[in-house]
Amino acid sequence: MLTIDINNPQQHCNLECEFCYSWDLKGQLALVDIQRIVQENQPRGIIELGGGEPLLHPEIGDIISYLTMELRKNVHVATNGTLIPPSLSSLSEQVRNKTHLQVSLHASNEQLYGEITGKAHLFPRVVANIPLFKDSFQTSVNTVAYQKNFDDIPNIVDLVKQYQVPHRINLALPIGRGESVALLSQGQIADLNSYLLAEKMNGTLIDSPLLHANNCPVLENTYGILKRGVCPAEAGQKLYITPQGISGCEFRPELIQLRTKGAQNA
Repeated sequence: MLTIDINNPQQHCNLECEFCYSWDLKGQLALVDIQRIVQENQPRGIIELGGGEPLLHPEIGDIISYLTMELRKNVHVATNGTLIPPSLSSLSEQVRNKTHLQVSLHASNEQLYGEITGKAHLFPRVVANIPLFKDSFQTSVNTVAYQKNFDDIPNIVDLVKQYQVPHRINLALPIGRGESVALLSQGQIADLNSYLLAEKMNGTLIDSPLLHANNCPVLENTYGILKRGVCPAEAGQKLYITPQGISGCEFRPELIQLRTKGAQNA
């Protein structure tokens, strides 16, 4: 798996999510940088694109087209869902069929959305864009859970249900701006796990690391969730690339700048 944060949040994102793991990144990768990176690292399987906000990248349409058509890869784009650039709308059906959009939605209402992202006025745009994305792309929703939105999780789940798209609930991690937010307690994690399991058993299209055997050492270290299985980064099956370099995982600070081949400031 290859994960590429193609731009940084401080310069290339229209939100200011208070748990953003990549907040300290700098720079932006151009299409030519990405072409060099993937050629040198010979990615297998899915290529993930993040940021910053990848849909603000001026070459996002060309980047997706290159990865899907020339490399024949499936592409997973993590977006805040606040905008639909013309270059995205104009992608061919063949490209769109190989592109998955994961839309971040961390609140069920405008006020809480504003407290989390700093941009309350963009909440209506996100909820309006989700069905538009679904009309053209494989689409899912991602929610990061922590103290501020814990009580709102059932409302977020109910909101997402109406779109009939997969919904993933992740836990905030103390990386980047996430070091400053209040994480869930052990009791809250147990309650969340029970709630998500009941929803899944009732047919809700919901998923979470809490519903699987944990293979992530960061979740184990942060929340005490026992690690079982092999971490892809530790096994050398994952690369995380930013404009500043290449490492094994975006959530493993000790692996940052493990090597810097193929990625330069742009």
